[in-house]
Amino acid sequence: MTEEPESLDSGSMDWADRSPHPFVELHAHGTVLRVNAAARDLASGREGLRRILPLDLAKLTSSCLESGDAIEGVEASFSGRTLSWTLQPAPSRETVGAFGYDITSWKRGEALLRRKDELLEAVASVARVLLEADEEEIPLDSVLERLGRATGVSRIYVFRNHTSPEGDLLASQIAEWTQPHIEAQMENPDLQDVPYEASGMGRWGRELSRGVTLGGTVDDFPPEEQELLRAQEILSLVVTPILLGDRLWGFIGFDDCDVRRSWSRAELDILQAAANTVAAALLRRETLGALEDSRHQLRHVQRMEAVGRLAGGIAHDFNNLLTGILSNAEFLLDDLEESVSARAEAEAIRKAALRASRLTRQLLAFSKRQSMRPATVRLPELVRETEEFARRLIGEGIRVEARMDDDVPSIWADRVQVEQVLMNLVVNAGDAMPDGGELVLEVRRGEAHELTGRGLTKDPGHVLVSVSDTGLGMDPAIREKVFEPFFTTKDSGTGMGLSIVYGIMNQIGGAVWIDSEPGEGTEVTVAFPVDPDPSADETSTAEGASESDLPSGEETILVVEDDDAVRVVTERILSHAGYTVIARESADAALAVLRSGDTAVDLVLTDIGLPDRSGTDMAREIRDLHDRLPIVFMSGFPAQRGIDEPAAPGDRPLDFLAKPFTRSALLRRIRRHLDGEAPSNA
Repeated sequence: MTEEPESLDSGSMDWADRSPHPFVELHAHGTVLRVNAAARDLASGREGLRRILPLDLAKLTSSCLESGDAIEGVEASFSGRTLSWTLQPAPSRETVGAFGYDITSWKRGEALLRRKDELLEAVASVARVLLEADEEEIPLDSVLERLGRATGVSRIYVFRNHTSPEGDLLASQIAEWTQPHIEAQMENPDLQDVPYEASGMGRWGRELSRGVTLGGTVDDFPPEEQELLRAQEILSLVVTPILLGDRLWGFIGFDDCDVRRSWSRAELDILQAAANTVAAALLRRETLGALEDSRHQLRHVQRMEAVGRLAGGIAHDFNNLLTGILSNAEFLLDDLEESVSARAEAEAIRKAALRASRLTRQLLAFSKRQSMRPATVRLPELVRETEEFARRLIGEGIRVEARMDDDVPSIWADRVQVEQVLMNLVVNAGDAMPDGGELVLEVRRGEAHELTGRGLTKDPGHVLVSVSDTGLGMDPAIREKVFEPFFTTKDSGTGMGLSIVYGIMNQIGGAVWIDSEPGEGTEVTVAFPVDPDPSADETSTAEGASESDLPSGEETILVVEDDDAVRVVTERILSHAGYTVIARESADAALAVLRSGDTAVDLVLTDIGLPDRSGTDMAREIRDLHDRLPIVFMSGFPAQRGIDEPAAPGDRPLDFLAKPFTRSALLRRIRRHLDGEAPSNA
């Protein structure tokens, strides 16, 4: 045991008292002989002197005297301070002088550096764990354990943000690590769906969203937050944000329930780096998930595109067949007397062919092979067709009703696109009523109050079609997304139906909007622009025309068609109408006729898809020979290459007649060109 002198003032210590560092003179076996003023200030009494000196002082003193060598760096810690003592033997080898140096700040710096190194190593370890982890899973438990052991805190946890139906920002604990003596809180229901504002963490939400890390002792936090923290026995903490871009995904919290520790700026930066590493892993997972979704959507689109190409090809071939069926049925009707019973069968064949042509138009619309060709369309007639189709499509359990205002004006739009809009809306309405219900199609003239704020021009007005159902309905969050491509609430939906509707309505200068509430059904309304210059629909007026009503002529027409059945009936229709017909199967054969000059040709009627080249390519060569010669295209596949391309720079698009066509439609189109009433192709 170290023996203390009777008085700390004994002996002359002037030279030592002027030193700011403690000095103690020791006799053999650690007996204290004299101390200086600095030592007295630190000691504050006999017991205090013992605590500022190294342990085993007697042994150290004896060793120093025996060897005659100094002993350096012997530490003594007390009251949060550390002294480093050097023992030096006197020349007489009878006493030892002990010189003390306060190394508290150095020791603290050393501890900070050591903790900083441990934290950096922990962050590096976390990064390795996250990089090596499965792409589908973020090993948060392992991450928190590594950070917990490096920081030495009592508890580490991760909260994830989400939004309540009312739009409030909430946070829920999803992962935790604790020291053995700390009670875990993962099962605490109070830490689920915690509202930032209502719980007193509103400042946290705002600061964390800005990327600010919050840290310090409880006393460093505002009074309203101190109450919350002290209730959890937290003495100091750090909360660092997990930001995915500009979005606050959540935060990592570091609680210390044992020590009121302060955190250096460097430590806070390292903890933020750890949170950023977690954020990078989360962002990678989200990106990979989005990429996989995109791949899935691409595969789906590719499958749909393949089905579309198949549907388009089927429609093309079927339209050629229907052209022959329809034309031959008309020839039969011409040859049969009114009283003959077989006339009814021939008329049934003609009507069936016309219905089949509507089905092929729907196939072409599905396959997106139908070119946009605006024309005058009567919506009531089209909606009635849709009503019949809807009854067959959506099955039993759903009652379909149409409410028509037959006095509405005609609209100016592509008929196939209008059919596509109506079909998509009907299918969506049917899907929204899995347990049955009522589907209503309504056609009416748009009123001013309905069109206000829709971005529509007032003149010449709009006709509205509403498709309403008594189904599940939609909440505001879903209503905002329904027009986005690939968004769907169906297990097997493509998410393209309403986005296609939106795109078509924008393209034609119309609009679409939705009224819906959960449990109260949905009403989708589309606004079609009124035809500013309505004219008679060529197809509808032609179907009932008699033989005497059909136009005729004596001009020469060059028909280019590789399908035998279509070529034969086309030649027959034109010949019966008085025209001279030159029929060829290929572009080369047709060009040979024009180059020979043996016969003056007044019009070229050609298929688009020819075996040796496209009809539009042939048209360009025809322009080189006869730049003013009218050319009319016909095809069962309207979107074949070049249909909307001009034959030469500055030319207008070539005229087009869709298969299957009626005899009346063909003869009227030919006559319009020959009489100069159709737009020039040159």
